Amino acid sequence: MKERITTGIDKLDSLMGGGIPKGNVVILAGGAGAGKSLFCFQFLYKNAKKGLKSAFISLEETPKQIIDDAIEAFSDFSDAEDLINKNSLIINGEDILQVISNSAFDDTKQMLYLFNNALASIYSIILNNNVSVAVIDSVTIFKNLISDPISFRLMSMKLINILKKNNITALLTLEVSKPYRDFLEFPPEFFIYDGVIGMYFSSNTDSRIRTLEIVKMRGTSHSTKAFPYEITSSGIDIVEI
Repeated sequence: MKERITTGIDKLDSLMGGGIPKGNVVILAGGAGAGKSLFCFQFLYKNAKKGLKSAFISLEETPKQIIDDAIEAFSDFSDAEDLINKNSLIINGEDILQVISNSAFDDTKQMLYLFNNALASIYSIILNNNVSVAVIDSVTIFKNLISDPISFRLMSMKLINILKKNNITALLTLEVSKPYRDFLEFPPEFFIYDGVIGMYFSSNTDSRIRTLEIVKMRGTSHSTKAFPYEITSSGIDIVEI
């Protein structure tokens, strides 16, 4: 059986035969408030604890914001800052974030130039730190800036190839516009990835319920059911299985 990498959520691992197949590049898609960035932090934290060099490459938030939010949500991850200080858990991407934030784009050619620079920065972080497990949060920023779907698909394939060339097991977050399962759409470019995990809201008459679903995962059998989950001080946990 192919080596597995933990998602950081034991019950989720059991739904796909022990975890994400090593080397898979997986889209984590969901609406605002679903907990995508927290899921990613937990994924990296748990793998760093296992001795795998892990990197959180953010294209939307500063390292301080990511760390502060994660520690506030997951108070039981008391040694997270120790892992960061030891460089076992790397929080990076601020240089890419600043370039994107300070740039104006007139055409796709300029965006292609920026994207290639971003890829070079991502590759540098991975290579210079001997990273095994990575998160890119989020590719939505590129999707929003690139109006041509073919160009976005080609850029996505370049990113996937870089990760696969280095045998990186990765989660890439993507914001979806409609966070409810009944309206959740999976665009064609999702399926160039090895896996797709959806995080969305189910609703009843009283409340919204956070729900998680493995839509696709190459290299393993997996559950096709949707499961509610909670965000607790000790991490994200699936409520029922």
